[in-house]
Amino acid sequence: MKYHIIKSEKDLFSYKEAWHNLYKKTDLLPFASFEWNAEWYTKAYETNPLFIITVYESSINAPLAICPMMIDRAGCLRFIADTHSDYSNFIVDPDIKSYKYYEVMKKIAEAIQNEPTIKCIEFKNIAQANLHIGAFSSLLDYKKIIYQSNAVSFKKMTSKQNLFDNFSYLSSKQRSELKRLYKKHSNLECLIYDIKTNKFPRSQTEEIIKEMVENNIRNKNFLNKTLLNIIESLYNEGTMIISSLVDEENKILSMNFILKSRDESVYLFWIDIYRDIPYINLSAYLYFIEWLTVNKKEPFTIDFGRGLYGYKIKNFIPEIELQFTLFYAKSSIGFIKYLIKLSALLSIKDFYKKNKSVINKVLRR
Repeated sequence: MKYHIIKSEKDLFSYKEAWHNLYKKTDLLPFASFEWNAEWYTKAYETNPLFIITVYESSINAPLAICPMMIDRAGCLRFIADTHSDYSNFIVDPDIKSYKYYEVMKKIAEAIQNEPTIKCIEFKNIAQANLHIGAFSSLLDYKKIIYQSNAVSFKKMTSKQNLFDNFSYLSSKQRSELKRLYKKHSNLECLIYDIKTNKFPRSQTEEIIKEMVENNIRNKNFLNKTLLNIIESLYNEGTMIISSLVDEENKILSMNFILKSRDESVYLFWIDIYRDIPYINLSAYLYFIEWLTVNKKEPFTIDFGRGLYGYKIKNFIPEIELQFTLFYAKSSIGFIKYLIKLSALLSIKDFYKKNKSVINKVLRR
């Protein structure tokens, strides 16, 4: 068993086919795809050294595992675009034998330990069912901490002729409320944009973003040019589709940027933009689910992404899965410093939660 470290963009792009061949064996979402990681790195994180670990047995072009990572300015090893990826993970051949699997994990740990510029690792957005990170963390010594940092929500659905058949688990009162919201915008039409049928609607996207900022729905840094360029690239590569609601004059009122799994069994609401219309985003969710309900022949999963937002939990009562952060320091001092920093951060979050309304009133003045 051997490992190779991708440290240059040239090396990265020469590895595209091998990466794609491994990725298509898995059921991972686009956050693990070559396109996602290459786009984010070249457009947003190019100043951070690449440190993509590939583990192979007989041929470097037939990897058993790929770890899409980079080293930040503080010498911390992170997943590429970890703050924008709802799920972070190693890409591992699902057909690998169990005895080889742990050899792969050992090689990953060895590669990290042998790199002197790496002072620590911080893996964010790790799903509670993530077996790869769990196996890897078992190889680390005591200078590690794993703590809950977020959560995701999702709901498995089936193809039916009636949208609300998929919500039979809700009480009659809850279903009635969803129906009321559905009818509230019954004059609108759900249009699906994808690269096969439409060019990326750049001007309409920028128009809605501008309106959201002007109406203080989002801050001025929301969806900056770099992020928008990445979104357009992902759309053009077929990784993303856009679900939009349009009125009688064909004006776009909302847009949901939705990432789909390679086998199109999972659809993840990644970023939502919308005009200042009551309940428009919730209606957009319902209309897109209805579109899938009618057009899909196989069962599918709606992933509501990171964050337990009230309107999603209240109206859809999805399944919830916790997410964790894994931190490991090579030195005891580095580990203690992180614990102090984490403790202070959690204290601030707790204080804000208890005094949220007062703080927000002060900040608006």
